[in-house]
Amino acid sequence: MPDDKDELTDITQILGNNLIPDLNTSDQPVIKRDVPELSAASVNKTYKGKPVSLEIEGGQEVFYKGNYVSSIPLMGAPLIIGRRDVLSGFYPDIDLAMYWKQDRAISRKHLKIFCDENGAWFVEDLCNHNATFLNAYKYPLNNERVELQPNDRILISMSLAIDFKVNNE
Repeated sequence: MPDDKDELTDITQILGNNLIPDLNTSDQPVIKRDVPELSAASVNKTYKGKPVSLEIEGGQEVFYKGNYVSSIPLMGAPLIIGRRDVLSGFYPDIDLAMYWKQDRAISRKHLKIFCDENGAWFVEDLCNHNATFLNAYKYPLNNERVELQPNDRILISMSLAIDFKVNNE
């Protein structure tokens, strides 16, 4: 009978190399730690002086502030993205409950979008079991924060993509 050491297998053998980021790849997201969040009143609501928004891929809609929308202007306040849970009384800022029927991998508190004191915008994965990906399914965020760049694509499970847009207004 094998001992515990024999049962431990390299994660790349389990998941395959395509799911594990190559540490030498230049397009890999840069993980940031200890990034302070700021209140909505104290943050720069732009990216290098230009307004920013989240665009839902393909014109799909999400529930935000009482309406179904496909574009959400970022105003500086941190946004929790997930699905509502009426029984516990949890209602995220951006509600993806309508996608949960087709994809059970959307968490109540799936991810957070926020801005730091320098005006940099970040995505943070909040779930323990379900995945958030940045730009490709081979870069999962696992309870990590990554700085967003213009046109970054946030992939929520396999159902929905949200693009970080810098507007030219």
